[in-house]
Amino acid sequence: MEIDYKNSSGIIVNLEQMLSLVNEKNYKKIIRAIGLSAEIFFPSNYKENSVAVEEADQEFSKYLCEKIKRLYSSYLRKNYTSSDFKNWLIEIHSMEEETYDGDSKLNNNLELHHIEWLWRDILHCTGRVGKNLPSFHCEIFTCSKQAPNYLKGVIYFVFNEDECYIKKTSVKGRNLEKLIGDLEVTAWTDTSY
Repeated sequence: MEIDYKNSSGIIVNLEQMLSLVNEKNYKKIIRAIGLSAEIFFPSNYKENSVAVEEADQEFSKYLCEKIKRLYSSYLRKNYTSSDFKNWLIEIHSMEEETYDGDSKLNNNLELHHIEWLWRDILHCTGRVGKNLPSFHCEIFTCSKQAPNYLKGVIYFVFNEDECYIKKTSVKGRNLEKLIGDLEVTAWTDTSY
């Protein structure tokens, strides 16, 4: 029996931190952008009698496009607030009960790449800084040993750490480089069986 291990790292951001990006100034723009994206990427479920774009995303698009249509009609009533929109986002991120094998799943057949799609639009609408952020993916930790400081069964946004920092050779590093030549960083994982 072989055991595989993978080391991952990144800048982890929780949903509450991401929701803080939505405010009174940008939530209307975000709602319009989400509606436009849904219409472009999932036309078969956003507009009647359209041809399906992606077969695999039909369940998702049905659910999310219906949610987006209701969101947009609520927004048009003029009494819709940024708090209402944040509550809508929280609902989209809701999780099913944990399964027997420790897996956690999003409600309504959503997958993490659907949440990523949604947040790319949101981040793009948050202003100049939101358009120039590191790449990210969503992660759900299924075991407390996986990331001990984070809750299991919760969606986290993991931003690429290499895009956040510029590594420069220090004085000590330059001195070592003079002695041995190229500095090559090696990473490894210790595993016990």
